[in-house]
Amino acid sequence: MNEGVMTYTTLDGETVEVDDDPFEGATFDVYRQGPKLNPEKVREIRSAYASGNVTLASLADAYSVTTSTISNVINGVTWKTVV
Repeated sequence: MNEGVMTYTTLDGETVEVDDDPFEGATFDVYRQGPKLNPEKVREIRSAYASGNVTLASLADAYSVTTSTISNVINGVTWKTVV
């Protein structure tokens, strides 16, 4: 495997190599398959925070993630491609 290349196996059993981590920014729960957040939720979080009526902690509770995750979403550290 090449350095910096991530290898994944699809549900169909196909092996896929990618240069970037497609799951960057995703928060996973041990009981779930997939991220807790999605582009729609990220937009909701950013919009709610921009309104000034919510705190990082209240958003974290509402979306079952950490305040660090919410901060990273709001500041564009994660989910950079979601506008």
